[in-house]
Amino acid sequence: MPGDNSLSGATPVDSLRAVLSHMPDKYTESDFKNLQTTAREAILQVKIPAIPPMRKALEQICEVSRLLMSGATSSLVVRHGHGWEVGAAAGEGSEKIYGMPVDLVSKSVAGYVINTRKPYFFSSIANLPEFVGNENRNRKFGDSFCSLPISDFSGVLLGVLNVAGITSNGPNLASRQESIKGVLDAIAIKLAVIREKETLFPIGDDIESLKRIAADKEKLLMMSVHDLKNSLTLIKANLYYLEQMKLGEEADEILGLIKFGGERSLDLVLSILDSRMMREHKMRPHFAKVELKQLFSCLEKEFSIYASRIDVQIQLSLPEMSSAWADPTLLRRMVANLLDNALKHSPKNGKVILSATTGPDFVDIFVEDEGRGVGKQDREKIFGIFHSDGNGKEGVPAYGIGLAFCKLGAWLHGGSIWVEPGSGKGSRFVIRLPKS
Repeated sequence: MPGDNSLSGATPVDSLRAVLSHMPDKYTESDFKNLQTTAREAILQVKIPAIPPMRKALEQICEVSRLLMSGATSSLVVRHGHGWEVGAAAGEGSEKIYGMPVDLVSKSVAGYVINTRKPYFFSSIANLPEFVGNENRNRKFGDSFCSLPISDFSGVLLGVLNVAGITSNGPNLASRQESIKGVLDAIAIKLAVIREKETLFPIGDDIESLKRIAADKEKLLMMSVHDLKNSLTLIKANLYYLEQMKLGEEADEILGLIKFGGERSLDLVLSILDSRMMREHKMRPHFAKVELKQLFSCLEKEFSIYASRIDVQIQLSLPEMSSAWADPTLLRRMVANLLDNALKHSPKNGKVILSATTGPDFVDIFVEDEGRGVGKQDREKIFGIFHSDGNGKEGVPAYGIGLAFCKLGAWLHGGSIWVEPGSGKGSRFVIRLPKS
């Protein structure tokens, strides 16, 4: 059967060779249709590695194409940096042309196809007076040759397939281009995957190039975060306007949930921005005396609607005159992040406790939940940037950037943060701040 690859250890190329071995010396159009079906399946079976280099995968595609068209040599021209080069080749002289750049200015077949996006066919080198590039000087008279553009579904050029030395029993491709359309589409699918992998995992980059890529990603992230900040600030302002309209108890509760979600999203955005500032030592906290009872009461009110919706109780427990010397805005976001995580980890009908104790020269703030707890092996990892354990409710990632921000915030205050087992099976997060 065409495309049968059931042989143990058989490669896509092996399956095509098996079919070719039973083909007549001069095969018919029906024979060629069966052959191109096998070739298409063989190309689709070519495995693309998770990370570059991609040369071996491209060579398999070249070999399938060469066998299909009864050629002596085949090659794939692909984009390389700002230009084009032979990314892989198979057959006679393949090593000599691998890596050869394509000059789009001087006259060459590949350059013509790249510039025009049109296929090119010829049956004799004598028919090429308009092309004088080096790639044609060693061709033998009488060699048939084809150069075919490979484009994705949107028309973007992904590469050029060249097959040279096509023998007389090969297909007359110039008159039957549609007969290999399925093969070209299969090659396009593979080249699109390869291009995506090479974009994600560039090879051969020096340290400076990698630094540039990282800087570009950081710049894009910061631009996106700033745009989100502006949008969330606008939403928050409009929600405040709706709150003044007194729309009724049910509407007020819905508005409260929307406002809570907006504020948590805005806190996340600000945490990303501030985390970067803190890592680069560009943030200076503005210290003031923070009354913890007032801070905890405000946070309880802010989270109350959300907590009631998930059937978790927020409980406050702290000395009447407890206070901390801290940046009020940063400390509020630090405790809010811990409270948010605690609620996400808490079971239905559970409770989250906010408390504090005062030592001789420090203040400890506690946020305790009744969730699954944090394993000893993970108690340091969870404070890493973008770490997520995926153990929130319904598998929702439960930490994200919040704990990394808390760690940076504690460090900025000259304090520390850690997690320890709670009084039950849950966890207790501790922020320790100096008294002054």
